[in-house]
Amino acid sequence: MPQESRPNTQTISTVRCRRCGRRVPVNEFGEGEFTVLGSNCICFNCLHNRCASCGAPATEDSPLREAPEGTRVRTQTAQDRFCSTCFDNHWATCNDCGRIASRYDFVGNSESSVCHDCFNSNYTTCRACSRLILREDCHPADIVEGYVFCSNCQDQADVWRVKPWKGEAKSFDNIGSTRKFGVEIETHQCRNYRRLNGATEWGCVYECSTDGREFISPVLQGDEGLDEVHSFLSLTDDWGWTVNNRCGLHIHLDLSEETSEECLRIAYAYRKTYSLWKAFVTSNRRTNNMCGSPQYDIRDITRCEHIEDFAEARDRFEFVNWRSYLKQNSFEVRIYQGTLNPREICNWIKLHARFIDRVKKLDYAELHEILKGGRYRAWKALRELIDDENLMDYWLRKASRVGVNLEPVSSLDESETEEGVWIDEALVVRSNLPDRYYLGQREGQILVEERYSEPILARFSWCHPCQSFHQ
Repeated sequence: MPQESRPNTQTISTVRCRRCGRRVPVNEFGEGEFTVLGSNCICFNCLHNRCASCGAPATEDSPLREAPEGTRVRTQTAQDRFCSTCFDNHWATCNDCGRIASRYDFVGNSESSVCHDCFNSNYTTCRACSRLILREDCHPADIVEGYVFCSNCQDQADVWRVKPWKGEAKSFDNIGSTRKFGVEIETHQCRNYRRLNGATEWGCVYECSTDGREFISPVLQGDEGLDEVHSFLSLTDDWGWTVNNRCGLHIHLDLSEETSEECLRIAYAYRKTYSLWKAFVTSNRRTNNMCGSPQYDIRDITRCEHIEDFAEARDRFEFVNWRSYLKQNSFEVRIYQGTLNPREICNWIKLHARFIDRVKKLDYAELHEILKGGRYRAWKALRELIDDENLMDYWLRKASRVGVNLEPVSSLDESETEEGVWIDEALVVRSNLPDRYYLGQREGQILVEERYSEPILARFSWCHPCQSFHQ
């Protein structure tokens, strides 16, 4: 409370009012017709009759207004009052609940604004124009990762939700499994991708690790599901889409029909074969922290009674994302590099779908017996489990192209012969060295140099860390 001047006191100095500039007398006790707010001296006239923000005097037509209780602006103190203009600059009334609050606590534009509490409960905003949109007026299919577009901005949408697949699985001869699956394709460049909005059931989302977008398939099944992958990727080829070494391919495999025990067996088999799955991917994916090595061992699986207990303890950024099971009753294989090759993607799906179908029927002891001994033993077991010579030869050649040799190559499709040459009934694949090829062996590599159209063999070794040859 400001103190009244004492009688019979003598003025010994003055202070300057911060707002009006008037000099106010100060007596010998340091008192006067002023008060100190913060570090500023304010005279009584300004305190009660001038705006605390702009200093405008109060009038009969424009009285001062007190700030709402519990709100503050930078210049405000407990006794501050504001003219109508400054009051409206600092505070607003929520169009939803009617509460007066600081404008810093509001969301919206000059036409319509609501407080944060009402916004979080009832509203979202258009990503393009920031217009407020009632959540109850939004169709769930229009909201993707928290983003939505109003009716005026739908054609500007750069992300959208996956829609249900209109196709139907009728044949399973090619895929060799009735298991449902989904695909996530990360891109580097994806020109004209907005044309897909409404023209396909595939969804589009932002991907922080790449420069392009990530495209998500609907839940697919059967040979018709593989055809859907081919159809979608035919568009990407026409538009010149690209991927780079920052992109990845993720596939989801459905486990809704499996028991908890079968799911744990599948997890066990994937952990035992981790070194084998790395054999099919490029070196940057083997060390990528977005699809890292499993941070658990076999005992962490065998100690669990329920798959949920195991999945809850996992990190989603492992080579197999088991946390996905908690939301979708599926798991995600994240380790593969980005690709827009439909044959490569479909063969990756077929390999995993058939692998799951086989290993879920085996108990821990049987899985340990057939998968023990490292990558080469696991490859032999995988060949026997899948029982598809063409599919396994495809992945044998894929492993050879990334510098991993699982066994001597004994066969090659005619369509693949331009990628290598034959020497002593073994495939020699082009290396990353110009005009050179290499023939893989377990302990080393044989480099083949083309001179005068005759291959000349020289002994080299392949260094996996640096992905190059050394004599």
